[in-house]
Amino acid sequence: MSFGPAPITYYSYVWYASAASTGADTITAAFGSTVAGTVSIYEITGYSTSGTLSSTGSNAGSTAASVTSFTPSANSFVVGNVETASAASKYTVGAGYTTVAAGASGCDASNAAQGCNEYETGLGSVTTTPFTISASTAWVEAAMSFAPSTSSTYYSYLWYATAASSGADTISASFGSTVTGSVSIYEFSGITATGILSATGSSSSAQGASSVSALNPVASSVVVGNAETASTTFTAGAGYTLSGACNSVYGCGEYQTGVGSMTTVPMTLSPSSLWVEAALAFAPKQNTYYAYIWYGPAGAAGTDTITATFSQTVTGSVSIYELSSYTAVGLTTSTGSSAAGSTSVSVTSFTPGKSSIVIGNTETSTSTFTAGAGYTIVATCTSVYGCSDYQTGVSTATTAPMTLNPSAPWVEVAIAFPGAPALQIGQAVGGFPASGLPYQQYLVWRVQFTNQDSQGRAVTLWPKSLAGIESIIQETEEITPFFIVDGVTTDGSSLIAYGSTLPFVTIPYKATVTVYFGATTPYGITTDRVDTGNEIAPFTGFFALEGIYSDNTLFGLTVPYPAGMVTQANAKTTPTAGLTGATVTVSCTSPCNFSANANAYVGWLDSTGKMTTVKTFTMSNTGNIPAGVTFTVPSASLGFYTIVISDYVNTVFQAFQHT
Repeated sequence: MSFGPAPITYYSYVWYASAASTGADTITAAFGSTVAGTVSIYEITGYSTSGTLSSTGSNAGSTAASVTSFTPSANSFVVGNVETASAASKYTVGAGYTTVAAGASGCDASNAAQGCNEYETGLGSVTTTPFTISASTAWVEAAMSFAPSTSSTYYSYLWYATAASSGADTISASFGSTVTGSVSIYEFSGITATGILSATGSSSSAQGASSVSALNPVASSVVVGNAETASTTFTAGAGYTLSGACNSVYGCGEYQTGVGSMTTVPMTLSPSSLWVEAALAFAPKQNTYYAYIWYGPAGAAGTDTITATFSQTVTGSVSIYELSSYTAVGLTTSTGSSAAGSTSVSVTSFTPGKSSIVIGNTETSTSTFTAGAGYTIVATCTSVYGCSDYQTGVSTATTAPMTLNPSAPWVEVAIAFPGAPALQIGQAVGGFPASGLPYQQYLVWRVQFTNQDSQGRAVTLWPKSLAGIESIIQETEEITPFFIVDGVTTDGSSLIAYGSTLPFVTIPYKATVTVYFGATTPYGITTDRVDTGNEIAPFTGFFALEGIYSDNTLFGLTVPYPAGMVTQANAKTTPTAGLTGATVTVSCTSPCNFSANANAYVGWLDSTGKMTTVKTFTMSNTGNIPAGVTFTVPSASLGFYTIVISDYVNTVFQAFQHT
């Protein structure tokens, strides 16, 4: 009789239990005899012992171990354990599985053991929990799957409020039960909750990234995102910054400033996890920018004050100019703005009066300003909220440009004050009477002609038309010609050549047209002056008009001009502009060439030709205006008036601006 070895019975167990809320967890296994095998221990979270599935398999000898196939619930944790007859067996885990412990003290394809264990997460499809054994041997295997815990509901909240002007700001959140998650707090300035954009996103399966539905903020917005998950580590999306060191936490926030294009507020999760995310986009606060230029005439004496009152606190810049030899008559203005922001500032192109000073003022968020070509900046305008620049002698179109760094929304206003008129020309006051033609002053003759042709024809004047001024100089006659011109610039400082704006002056039948004479040559822009050497010299004049009628027949006419006087007397007023009640001093430059010891007066001539005597005095024994001759500016409308200084023989006219 022979006896074979007693058969060995192999067992493979999987024990499990729910972890206690605190303290150590223990599972105890008791065997009826000494056993040889392996032990693997797992501690897992996020899975439930409800609805566990299990399967087994065995074989008296083979190189492949597996259990009867079974199908775990979605996202299950699956564990398998195999025990064999040989402690010399080496194991290779199945595709997708990982051994709980590899190496000399565990099980793998390079190290022998009595048994081996493997696991895989996220399984939801049929599996046999396979192993490969290095040599054929008897084996037994057990496998079990644990479904995910009942799905947690994740919430991601973003609360916001406008900060109080002072003190602490508090936002309180109340929940119906204990919650686990994250809190991120931001304090922003320069943004508004008006027009806020929001978006959300979530995943009910474990993923390695979170995002929200794409949203498209307005330029320069601040975007904030917050994701809540099972414990994971967060990495901010491109361009975003995490609100903290978000390592192995349940949620995290991120933000990005200056956003103005489509974004999904992405974050990366490691390991993969279920997640929910919310995001908000706050637009930049839309400031309303204003640029003001106030101006006023300087008083005759004392301090000049311009007061600006605002309904609320403002931030900006102030530039102050004190100008002389400019006038507010004929001033021009222009404005420009950019709500979107740019680095180039300008106003709509405008054309100042002749020899103007152009002043531009820009207001914006903090920036650094550079003056435009030809302009001078009033100060070192670095990192300020506004700045001003200016240019003198401007007579052509300009946009008053400036450059900003960095780009920002802006608004600009510009103003141009023309150069003060050449007052002896008298354009500001409609011309001076012939009773006091100024000696050695350049002149322009402005005359109104009415076409009274008996045949009702229009008349076009030719360039040869002129005013001839005949004066008697020590019994010698001199004729000074002044040829026709198109007109005089607004500030009265220069001529406009004949034919420069219109081909010729045409006077319709019965129409009255103002005609100017001033050029020394036909088509010229240089004027002349009466330079008689006598202190008082009579003159007379005539207008020689040449041209063509509308029926193409020639036209010619000589019109006499009333006689007048040329005087070498001189006088001036200081200041040349002022308001009602201002004190004005009358003086002259010696020799003044008035009559010695003569009674004299200062007159105020209004636009109707009515003169009011505002001062009487007596000339000195040398024919000069004595010191201390003053008058008070009478009440009158704003504009130009004529000041008359006369000894009843010599008369000087000066223009005065009432402000």
